Amino acid sequence: QTGCCVTERGMKRVVVIGNWKSIEEFEVPKELVERKRASLNLNGKFVISYIGFLNEDRRVAELISAVNHRDDITVLIGGLGSSEDKIREQIAHSRNSIWLGYVKNSDIPLFTALSDALYYCLNTDLPIAKFSTPNKLFEAIAAGKPIIAMLDINDVAAETNENGTNFKILIENVAHPATKVSVFMDIENEADEFVDEAYLDS
Repeated sequence: QTGCCVTERGMKRVVVIGNWKSIEEFEVPKELVERKRASLNLNGKFVISYIGFLNEDRRVAELISAVNHRDDITVLIGGLGSSEDKIREQIAHSRNSIWLGYVKNSDIPLFTALSDALYYCLNTDLPIAKFSTPNKLFEAIAAGKPIIAMLDINDVAAETNENGTNFKILIENVAHPATKVSVFMDIENEADEFVDEAYLDS
């Protein structure tokens, strides 16, 4: 889809290098996942994670606020960026969010594996949203995890539309991140079905 956007502007030859992730890299041993979940007191919790760049356009603050009243959900946040101080302060007053700090790339598969869903709700008013190829999408694909995302982001929408039922993006037709999380949790009992149908063919 990114390539099509560029060729429409007159470019004759375009090569798009995707952000695909290795499935093998995201195959984390179950005992390691269980040990890490226990160390973070995540047992019995539905875990939503966002690890990435932190600024207002990533709408991470909205995620933390959306689930702050839920005892059955824990949010994991990690990364760097201009909103880091604000996010850390918000987490300090949150009842169910955990600050991970900077997370090494080598640890991303583990935190993805211990999560029940990933989060990526970039502000779709940004011009870059049209060309966005978020790592979170491809990490979710490699790990077979549901993702809470804005469907009109370039490759998020393309992956959903082109692969049909092979990969599910949660939730459709909901504009605000907080509402997305609320609707997502309302259909939590369907999450296993979404994971089973995850698109794993890179």
